[in-house]
Amino acid sequence: MALLALLLWAAAQPVRGAEAGEAWLAAAHRHAAAQQYAQALAAYQQAARLAPGSALAWYGMGWSHYHLQQYRQAVAPLRQALRLAPGHREAAATLGEAYLELREYGSAEKTFRDLYRSGEDYPAVFGLARVLAYQQRYAEALPHAEKAVALRPDLPRPRVVLARIYRSLNRLAEAEEALSAAYALDPAFEPTLREQLSLYLATKRPALAQTPLYALLVRYPRDPGLLQAQVIFCQQAGLQDRLPVALEQLIAVLPAEAAAPYRRDLGALLLAEQKYGEAEAQLRLALERQPRDSASALLLAQALLGQGRPPAAAGLLSALSRREPPQAEELVTLAQAQMAAGQAGAALSTAERALALEAGSEVALTVAETAARKLGRLATARGYLRRLLAAHPGEATLRLRLAQTLEETGDLPEALVQYHMLATGSGGTATTARVRLATLALMSGNKEWELTLARKTPRRAELAGVLLQHNRLREAERVLGESLRQEADNPELVTVQTELLRRTGREAEAGSLLREAIRRYPQHTGLNRELGRWLCAQGEVEEGVSMLRQALRSDPLSLASYEALAECAPASRDFQALTGFLWKLAEPTATGPAQAEGMALDCLARAWERRAGPAEAARELRRLSDTRSEWAELAWRAGQESERAREYGLAAQYYQRAAQDPGYRARALRLAVMAQAQAGDTAAVLRTAGDYLSRVAKDPGALALVTEMGAAPGSPPELQPAGEREEKGNTSGASVSPSVALLVGLVGAEPGSFDYHRYRLGLFAERERLAEVLVEYAVRARETGAPADQLALALAQELEGELSTALEIVERQPQAVQAEPAARVFHVRLLRRLGRTERALALLEPAQGARDPELSRLRAELLAESGRSEEALAEYARALVLGADLQACGTGMKALQEGKLVSNEAWRAALETVMRSLADPEPVRAWESGKW
Repeated sequence: MALLALLLWAAAQPVRGAEAGEAWLAAAHRHAAAQQYAQALAAYQQAARLAPGSALAWYGMGWSHYHLQQYRQAVAPLRQALRLAPGHREAAATLGEAYLELREYGSAEKTFRDLYRSGEDYPAVFGLARVLAYQQRYAEALPHAEKAVALRPDLPRPRVVLARIYRSLNRLAEAEEALSAAYALDPAFEPTLREQLSLYLATKRPALAQTPLYALLVRYPRDPGLLQAQVIFCQQAGLQDRLPVALEQLIAVLPAEAAAPYRRDLGALLLAEQKYGEAEAQLRLALERQPRDSASALLLAQALLGQGRPPAAAGLLSALSRREPPQAEELVTLAQAQMAAGQAGAALSTAERALALEAGSEVALTVAETAARKLGRLATARGYLRRLLAAHPGEATLRLRLAQTLEETGDLPEALVQYHMLATGSGGTATTARVRLATLALMSGNKEWELTLARKTPRRAELAGVLLQHNRLREAERVLGESLRQEADNPELVTVQTELLRRTGREAEAGSLLREAIRRYPQHTGLNRELGRWLCAQGEVEEGVSMLRQALRSDPLSLASYEALAECAPASRDFQALTGFLWKLAEPTATGPAQAEGMALDCLARAWERRAGPAEAARELRRLSDTRSEWAELAWRAGQESERAREYGLAAQYYQRAAQDPGYRARALRLAVMAQAQAGDTAAVLRTAGDYLSRVAKDPGALALVTEMGAAPGSPPELQPAGEREEKGNTSGASVSPSVALLVGLVGAEPGSFDYHRYRLGLFAERERLAEVLVEYAVRARETGAPADQLALALAQELEGELSTALEIVERQPQAVQAEPAARVFHVRLLRRLGRTERALALLEPAQGARDPELSRLRAELLAESGRSEEALAEYARALVLGADLQACGTGMKALQEGKLVSNEAWRAALETVMRSLADPEPVRAWESGKW
């Protein structure tokens, strides 16, 4: 009303323009003093219109715009004021502030610097400090901020700006001190409280952050920034019970799009509390707004898994993996879902994809091991267990699982080592380990272990059984007698007792004992099996086979029953019905165990093999596979049998058929490459290896070389198609070029392993293209720093001839080298090539107890080079027993003999030791006689 009266009065008075301008100016000042900025602006505009030469009117107009937050409109009148009055400091300071608000830092800096040059007062100093700080020029801003505090020690604001600059320069103690001083001046000053909150949360001191946080929340309970700070505070303070409420409060004030990430966090919290239904609801809302958010989809899949809905979880993640390149964690959860849904093959394939992205993922390794075991692929499971144990060498349950798997795959020496490491501990795993160690010690003939450990195991029946297997009848009878006195009515003991009776020629007693026991325990697998074997031995094959079938019905995973049936089957009159029974056991079902499928097929193959030979067994399995081409396990077995029959080309075909199943793809393609190499079909090797490298290993560099090798004009004979070689009579076992040999090794190695990189680099080096990948390995090693990448770089340096550099890299990765035998061999060979024989031997000393044939052979060679001939001879013999290359070891041994470095008697004694220890000594005899 005052402004309206002033306007009416001015219109009624016949005064001159300048006087009228003064009147409007006075009215504007009154409105400005009352913080009536809109009215002040109107009055200042009228004053400037009537008195355009009044700098004060133009300044007032710009000042009013500024306070109305109309920063762009403020600039022109303020600049006009400065044109009319260049020394108007207030107009310059306000113009600088307007530029700051507009983030036009260049103009702001120029304005404040001009002001500063004309006088170092507080507005100039403080404005310059702020504009420099806003441009992140903190070192330049610091002296001006300190000077602003000195000019106005009574104000909290410059201290807050100074604290921000200190914090940006990582001078946190000084920042905190400045904020404490600002807080003391005005405990309610909002910028101080916000800056304190930010500092305390950034330095993870939630106890100090609590006071400013709640002081601000009282004033601004729906401020998104403060509610977000509250979430961080709860996380840092460990207030898990308050965190969901804090997230809900934040979600309530945010737009739906911005709230989606916090809904995801809330879903994760609910998931951790096993509130799967509530978690699902939040995560679905998050995905509605951000449908491509893979993290929300991953959590949703976990919520679905928690509710027992694995098919839904698997479907969700499968769609996600098709839509965009999946992350390792997504693939791991997908593998878990597939495993829970009974899709072991798909779970193994998915877990392998996850491991290709994140080789050390323990969850992926666990899923892969479980899936491989469920599929009956124990060698694959063993590899995953080794990797898990390398990450957790003290985990007893992992070591026990590895030892059991090694035993199942026939690697008894290594199983003994693992059991021995466990047996020294305590608890259930140590007891189990001692039992198995005593049993395996008997099997391996290790007297020392047998005597020390057999006494410690409570499972005497198992020991008696092993003693029987090794024809140590008196010891078995003694152990069995002790056991029968303690528990006479134990069916497990009956099976051992009947075996003992049979071994001692008391067949009738054995049969009577079995028939009596089977009446008491008609469903007992072991009794049915032993009675079936006994009946078959007595010529009552049909009844015996019937008992063996009963044993398998009660336990379809009894390997011993399958073995007994495979022995008896060829003598059965109704062989066709028997194979039909095995075929039915082998067929995959929704509820049957996956291992039974493989064991039944293996038994079927052994039965055919015993009846008509390996070629017939292979032919039958291939015939069955042709009728059920979608059955990967059957194709796999057909490939194995064909390989056993030395029909390598056919083996490769069926391995490739098995590779159509993702669960078999990696291993099947590898074996196809091996079979094609055995068949000498190098053209097929190139094709299948290319398929493997593109679909499984995803190695574009090696794949390019495969393409180049296949397309090379004028290929040598070993690179020609199989049909062209057949005309020359060369159909199998053909030699291959070094490139192809390296390629076969590359495919045979585990992707990402030391051997994989060794073969890959060898392939590039053989093609004289090592320089292409040397830089790649250097960049990878520098960027990741991972031990595996460092070792790969060392391999590349060694091939480049940089032996010292390679050795330096290797010795920076001691744990990685120890974890992988091939890397240990590489380390020793580097030292050897550099002439450091004694040091190489010192590295091999701790490995003397290990059972690695390659390391043992290397040690023998090093001992020979250092003149320790007798030790070298003993080590060569040990390497041969462990399975080292016969030709390489034999050459070394003969060199010792021919150089008269060892006596003929010692050489002969070493050979006899080897032949006594080997299951099949014929190759050694052939080598010794010169027929090798």
